[in-house]
Amino acid sequence: MFASKSERKVHYSIRKFSIGVASVVVASLVMGSVVHATENEGITQVATSYNKANESQTEHRKDVDEYIKKMLSEIQLDRRKHTQNVNLNIKLSAIKTKYLYELSVLKENSKKEELTSKTKKELDAAFEKFKKEPELTKKLAEAKQKAKAQKEEDFRNYPTNTYKTLELEIAEFDVKVKEAELELVKEEAKPRNEEKIKQAKAKVESKKAEATRLEEIKTERKKAEEEAKRKAEESEKKAAEAKQKVDTKEQGKPKRRAKRGVSGELATPDKKENDAKSSDSSVGEETLPSPSLNMANESQTEHRKDVDEYIKKMLSEIQLDRRKHTQNVNLNIKLSAIKTKYLYELSVLKENSKKEELTSKTKAELTAAFEQFKKDTLKPEKKVAEAEKKVEEAKKKAKDQKEEDRRNYPTNTYKTLELEIAESDVKVKEAELELVKEEANESRNEEKIKQAKEKVESKKAEATRLEKIKTDRKKAEEEAKRKAEESEKKAAEAKQKVDAEEYALEAKIAELEYEVQRLEKELKEIDESDSEDYLKEGLRAPLQSKLDTKKAKLSKLEELSDKIDELDAEIAKLEVQLKDAEGNNNVEAYFKEGLEKTTAEKKAELEKAEADLKKAVDEPETPAPAPQPAPAPEKPAPAPEKPAEKPAPAPAPEKPAEKPAPAPAPEKPAPAPEKPAPTPETPKTGWKQENGMWYFYNTDGSMATGWLQNNGSWYYLNSNGAMATGWLQNNGSWYYLNSNGAMATGWLQYNGSWYYLNANGDMATGWFQYNGSWYYLNANGDMATGWFQYNGSWYYLNANGDMATGWFQYNGSWYYLNANGDMATGWFQYNGSWYYLNANGDMATGWLQYNGSWYYLNSNGAMVTGWLQNNGSWYYLNANGSMATDWVKDGDTWYYLEASGAMKASQWFKVSDKWYYVNGSGALAVNTTVDSYRVNANGEWVN
Repeated sequence: MFASKSERKVHYSIRKFSIGVASVVVASLVMGSVVHATENEGITQVATSYNKANESQTEHRKDVDEYIKKMLSEIQLDRRKHTQNVNLNIKLSAIKTKYLYELSVLKENSKKEELTSKTKKELDAAFEKFKKEPELTKKLAEAKQKAKAQKEEDFRNYPTNTYKTLELEIAEFDVKVKEAELELVKEEAKPRNEEKIKQAKAKVESKKAEATRLEEIKTERKKAEEEAKRKAEESEKKAAEAKQKVDTKEQGKPKRRAKRGVSGELATPDKKENDAKSSDSSVGEETLPSPSLNMANESQTEHRKDVDEYIKKMLSEIQLDRRKHTQNVNLNIKLSAIKTKYLYELSVLKENSKKEELTSKTKAELTAAFEQFKKDTLKPEKKVAEAEKKVEEAKKKAKDQKEEDRRNYPTNTYKTLELEIAESDVKVKEAELELVKEEANESRNEEKIKQAKEKVESKKAEATRLEKIKTDRKKAEEEAKRKAEESEKKAAEAKQKVDAEEYALEAKIAELEYEVQRLEKELKEIDESDSEDYLKEGLRAPLQSKLDTKKAKLSKLEELSDKIDELDAEIAKLEVQLKDAEGNNNVEAYFKEGLEKTTAEKKAELEKAEADLKKAVDEPETPAPAPQPAPAPEKPAPAPEKPAEKPAPAPAPEKPAEKPAPAPAPEKPAPAPEKPAPTPETPKTGWKQENGMWYFYNTDGSMATGWLQNNGSWYYLNSNGAMATGWLQNNGSWYYLNSNGAMATGWLQYNGSWYYLNANGDMATGWFQYNGSWYYLNANGDMATGWFQYNGSWYYLNANGDMATGWFQYNGSWYYLNANGDMATGWFQYNGSWYYLNANGDMATGWLQYNGSWYYLNSNGAMVTGWLQNNGSWYYLNANGSMATDWVKDGDTWYYLEASGAMKASQWFKVSDKWYYVNGSGALAVNTTVDSYRVNANGEWVN
């Protein structure tokens, strides 16, 4: 069997050594310990009988024996870990057996030295893997303890928090990461199964990804809170400065008429403040300083020293390995980059509070760099222990978050985002622990490591999703707050501007009121005098004209002022509604768009009214000419096109407008203002007032009757020649003549109602388009408002009379009016979503039964598709919105929905004489065993 005598000797020695190893293993199985006797200098006895070996072999063999003894003396074997001890002994025996054999066949001493070094490295690897698993187990226990503490903290917060907080979710995900890492280490410690190690690594990566996502959510939420707090402080500071400035300006001013109570900051920083800010802003324009800051001020030196000491402290806690030169260099580069950035930012900062914040931020970055370095260079068994620790910490954090949430009950009646993040972090840590265990497994299983990495990535993705939700929520809150601040600032500026305009307006109104009273007094004195009538008329005419002009201007100013007040109130109400809508994520975009559109229209109307008011205040006091009529009557504007056919509408939400009242009878005309005073010597031509009535005499002295155009205005003189005023019916049409007799055109307000008089002066009725908007004027000419039925369709006319289109809210319900204004009913698609409008036009929400199928419309009215949770049950709505029942396949998973649509979960149930089982998520169990019962690929229970 063996060719030479020396080979037989080697074979005999190997057999003797193997028998010694086997005897030790048997003894360890009986006594519960393999090498516990090492504490009393008892070392595992490995066969060392090589009596006939040459002296060189004996020397090398002795060297390896002493090395094994030395390594065993450095570890404390635990009797409770009997299996691990036996595995270690077997591993060491196998390495030594292989070494002795290879040593026996080598002839060159140089090769023997190389073989001894190689064997020692293999022994080192075996010992390191043996020590790695306890460390990861410890980390897992720490992560679990952390998650448990977080959960207890959340529990203490009960009943305030009845949902999983972000902190608890992060803590629980950390546990999962540590478990994944431990699992990875265990896989690496076993005979190498590359597939399993690969799965464990993938699981660790998945858990880490989920934990990272949750941490990002938490970090972004924290940043958003800090930013919101900073902006709030800035806003308060600016408000205080503005208030102080306004208070100073307000001293000594006369009291103004308060019309619009708009809150907000009034002032902006003055020139001195702006100069100071601009001078401060130039500080940052410096070149990047070198790390050496010998000329920095004392504060900078102190902070720099603090960071230097922190780096030294962190370096003292790790042992740099010369064999890992690349990692050491990368760490040095990373630390240098962090410090360089810190020193630059420190040099441009002026506020000490900001310096403290910058130092803390830099320390956090340094800590992260060291942690990553330790992670990259950590030995497998230490990685497992570290991963286990992180799992326990994550679990404790998740548990604490849950306790905190519970303490906050009944404020929180659902799982908080913080708790979800904490639990997600636990899952990440557990996945990472599994990955570390797989990677630490001696027999690497690449498939298992791949699966473990995928699991880690999956968990990290979930954690990232939660963190993004947290960030988006904070951004939305911050944006709402920012818009509110901008609105307040604009309101303050508007108020300041309006106050100045109101002051001028009030002064003008007071002046006009005084002039009216003075002119009325003078006219009264003339009437009561004993002068001849023709003299009185000569004196009254110019004064009466001035009085009418003053009254007309005063009336116009007060009318515009009242209109501005009404618009202000409407805009303020709309802005409150818009602010509430922007702060509510459940409000659909079209609601916000409708509110924004209406607000913009009202603001434009307000701007026009304010411009008209300013113009009216500044314009000279001359009688306003009446509008120029067309020479011949025109045909009224046509009604809008026939609206699209709709299902028979139900009654409108409110009682429609009543039958129009008959047209008003003409009133007695008032005296025309500012007419030329008659002179006895002048022959009767032009306007003459006789017995309180005005007449017009042609150049031939004849008295005019009928329509008369004079100085660009139209007048109507009755058959007796007297000038008509008020309403006039002529040839079947109605006209309105002002108090001075001039024919009115355009919009006219009379007895609280609005009328429209065409260019030829005749009163309009029916549908009428003006400036791009549609109006409806009743048979008596007054403008319709509110709900209005026409040709079987319902329309809504706003308070200003213009026809509404698009989404419209009325008495708490939403309606949709088509482009032609008629109210929509039934199914209706808008911006890609489907809505259902009841027979009376109001938008449906909640469950809706239509043609035998059930649909669900959310609070915004949009039809839901896919999965829906309602009143604790899950439902599935098909692509057309109809509720599904019976079997439903979503992706690769089957679910069962009852006749009510509710999904079955966590139960056995029978369908067509076959039993099935669905888990807690409702998914059908397939190809598995449930409660000792086997189900096949179709989910059916099989005997």
